[in-house]
Amino acid sequence: MSESSERTADSYPRDGGPRRCVVDPGIDAEVSRLWGDSFTGSCELTVKLTDGDDANSSWEIATRTGIGIRRREVGQVETPEGTSDYELVSQLGEGGMGTVYAARQSAIDRLIALKMIRPDLAEDERSRSKFLAEAAVTGDLDHPNVVPIYDLGEGGDGRLFYAMKQVQGDPWDQVMPGKSQAENLEILLRVADAVACAHARGVIHKDLKPHNVMLGPFGEVYVMDWGLAASLAEQGKAMPLSHAPVGGTPRYMPPEVALGRVDKIGYGVDIYLLGGILFNIVCGEHVHPGEDSRTCLLNAAMNVLTETETTGELMDIALKALSEDPADRYPDVKSFQAAIRDYQAHA
Repeated sequence: MSESSERTADSYPRDGGPRRCVVDPGIDAEVSRLWGDSFTGSCELTVKLTDGDDANSSWEIATRTGIGIRRREVGQVETPEGTSDYELVSQLGEGGMGTVYAARQSAIDRLIALKMIRPDLAEDERSRSKFLAEAAVTGDLDHPNVVPIYDLGEGGDGRLFYAMKQVQGDPWDQVMPGKSQAENLEILLRVADAVACAHARGVIHKDLKPHNVMLGPFGEVYVMDWGLAASLAEQGKAMPLSHAPVGGTPRYMPPEVALGRVDKIGYGVDIYLLGGILFNIVCGEHVHPGEDSRTCLLNAAMNVLTETETTGELMDIALKALSEDPADRYPDVKSFQAAIRDYQAHA
């Protein structure tokens, strides 16, 4: 690591020179032990420390949340027996859990997006459980900045799917550099609105980053990818924290996640991630420096931030949110938003 280009949030200088970063051998060894299999991935991609508890079966998720899984006809084209409930039109994308298609919902004759669990995971209870939990928590967050879920079901081949609004637009990270600071701050505040709504229901996102925010052509802002979401209460529609995967994106990850300290994971994780996005907006840099996942994860564990000459009130807000100890961050999302709005009022 370059000692001249990195510093911790809690040691960011208010009087000139940064404190030099010294690698702690104990933390280095702990990060290597915890994340050894994740070091080959990109710093921009989500990594997971654990897959959660096997005891949380899809049956238990469905029973606990009151989800009703109904059989639907899903097909590539109209079948000889009649029109499918959902006609798959084209593939939009693919991830670790499922494939997303553009589909036509025959009942209303409209185009929607349909996410279907991968065939190789269709019978795996852990994967079904995570898929159902993602659909349940997203559907439960009835908020303008969360993509609405229309339906959840099981296709004729037994594969779980859920239907949702098809979002047209761009990931925020692709267009952020071309927007003004004022525009990006307004987007951040709307993202924070969605996160505050989730927190009010006891749910934390855990993987907030510009790439997981979609911007529509008419001002829409959607917080996406609730696959790592966890409930801080045993009763909830997200996986309980004790069962949920521990993970995030190395570029933005808070230290308690990088060190696998589940006892410290709470609402402060999302406060940290919102602060990281603000850091990105203010200075144009990712939070944790490094050219590979290992370096980023180590910097996340030690709360080392990318060096920047940018100072000012917004940077101070970001740095408070990026404090190493969750207790030193903003106590809730609304406090974080209030600080930004106070800046906007007198800027």
